[in-house]
Parts: sequence; structure tokens; C-alpha cells
Amino acid sequence: FEDMPSITGVTWHQASQDDFQRLYFCSPPEGKSCGLPPCSCSKPPCNSCFGTTGPPAREMRPGCTSDSKAIHCKPPEKPLAYNGLAWPTMTFTGTGEMHIFAIGDWGGLDGSLNPIEGRKRPMAYTWGKRKGPS
Repeated sequence: FEDMPSITGVTWHQASQDDFQRLYFCSPPEGKSCGLPPCSCSKPPCNSCFGTTGPPAREMRPGCTSDSKAIHCKPPEKPLAYNGLAWPTMTFTGTGEMHIFAIGDWGGLDGSLNPIEGRKRPMAYTWGKRKGPS
């Protein structure tokens, strides 16, 4: 029940039966959703999967809009969706020696990420669903 506080706003010790229904609505184990959010819960709105804080605000990158499909504007919808695509050309000003480190991993693709709001568990490989390096 590690996601209970972030989804419901309460710990599992404090949770009501409705809070557990909210947890299973938002982040069902093995993808087996209970189907509907609870009618009541400890910290409404009960159909939200972000506790009482609401979804985190997304800050748009320069040159991106909410409709942008470019890889530098949003994460991929499924594992390996951006496989083989190139980032836009970047330039860096300066005259001395420079070292650029780029990391192209969105993370959580080993199956250990517990998604919310009925989203599928992202796994890059069939042997996923294990914590740690797969």
C-alpha cells in the first residue's frame, strides 16, 4: 500500500474502506480495477488519483505546446515508442572544452512503476515486473 498516501491523502492505517476502493480504482494491482471510484472518501474529490493536491503542474518547455508531438515535449506513451528517433539539433556556446552528458531513460520501464488512473504498467521487456535492474 505504498501508494496510498499519494493517491488518497491518508496512510493505510488511517484509510477507510472507501479509501481502499479509491486506491484500487486508481492503481489496481495487476491491472484488475474495481471499475468505479468510491462515492465518499477521507479526502475528496474521491474520483481523483492525486490525493488532495491535484495532478502535478506540467511546465512546458520552450517551443512546446499542449498539442506538441515532438519527443522533447512529452514522455513516450509506451515503452520504446521513441526508439530510433533523434532529438532536435542543439547548439552550445563557448570556446573551451565542453563535456555534454545526455541520459535518454524515462525510467520505470522495468515493471516496478505502479501507475495511477487505470494506466497500463509500462514494461519494456516481457521479464519485467521485478524491482531493480531487470
